[in-house]
Amino acid sequence: MKAYTKFTALAVATLSLVAAQVVFMAEGATSKPAMIAAMVDMHLVSGDKLTAARDFDAARLEYGTALQLVRGEGRVPVEPMRRIANAFYFQFRYERALKTLDELAHEAATAGEVIAEVWATADAAYIAGLVGDEAGADARLARLEWLVNSPELSDQQRQEMEAKLSQELPVFAPHLPAW
Repeated sequence: MKAYTKFTALAVATLSLVAAQVVFMAEGATSKPAMIAAMVDMHLVSGDKLTAARDFDAARLEYGTALQLVRGEGRVPVEPMRRIANAFYFQFRYERALKTLDELAHEAATAGEVIAEVWATADAAYIAGLVGDEAGADARLARLEWLVNSPELSDQQRQEMEAKLSQELPVFAPHLPAW
């Protein structure tokens, strides 16, 4: 079954690349950014289906393809990286989930995307606590507090974040559709 799933994922990826080339060559076709956004969405959805089927390795490949497409556009691959962390988490590979979230937080910080950094840092703090790294969790929580009080956030953004952060979630859920 796994081989079939991987083959299906590869076939979908190949067909999407062929379709993209045809669309880019057609006069008056969809813009390149719109086509890339559609391809990213396709890989995320495919990865989500593979995650639901518990084929986490194949899911991460799909998310990785989406990640490369987003980076190719010069953007921070927030959704692909969140989903990669999610796949590691549900495979009980917490250290890899933590590393992925830390990478996302760093990349978001470098790009000045405070909101993405806040949520990646919050999720990383949770995972650090889960793996017993109290010092790492405390360091991430200190960074989180600093970020939430950042002058780069509006009062409304700050209030929304504080409301979400104060909720007691029963499980780590980087797969939620919105942070």
